Amino acid sequence: MPRPPSAVTATAAPTTTATGPAGAQGPDARGDRLDGGLGGRRHGERETTDHVFEALRAGAAGFLVEDVLPEDFLHAVRVAARGDALLAPSITRGLIDRYVSEPFGTGPGAGLEELANREREAVALVARGLSNDEIADRMVITPMTAKTHVNRAMMKIGARDRAQLVVLAYESGLVAPRAPGR
Repeated sequence: MPRPPSAVTATAAPTTTATGPAGAQGPDARGDRLDGGLGGRRHGERETTDHVFEALRAGAAGFLVEDVLPEDFLHAVRVAARGDALLAPSITRGLIDRYVSEPFGTGPGAGLEELANREREAVALVARGLSNDEIADRMVITPMTAKTHVNRAMMKIGARDRAQLVVLAYESGLVAPRAPGR
């Protein structure tokens, strides 16, 4: 079935919430100005990553920088609508830098004890950014089984979306950031 064309139906200035026409038609879009710099190494980056972690724990499906191109924004909305997560590269870099300097977990897989081995493996692959089809290929299972593993993991740990799985995978030490250039 062809997907209907997407269009921007409302815009919001920084530090506002788009709850008008766009919010009424589908996923909620919130635009917060994150002072302190998303891509730079200026004072305030810790506050930025705290804000990102807080939003992801609250159910955000991702984060974009405020100068995102319209086509990238529409792509992000589509990604969120299908249940996947998307983070701007500069935000991902900040989260990885923070993780490397301040590991949160108490050992590999901490906080994931209730997951079956295959569910834990699927969570690790979600944290690497793989889709259900890619997870299925890696685990040599059907895409539906991959989706089931991901959904069961989300249910067992109380994650609302894949973005929360990613946060938990890194915080628990199940997945470690790759060194730059790998």
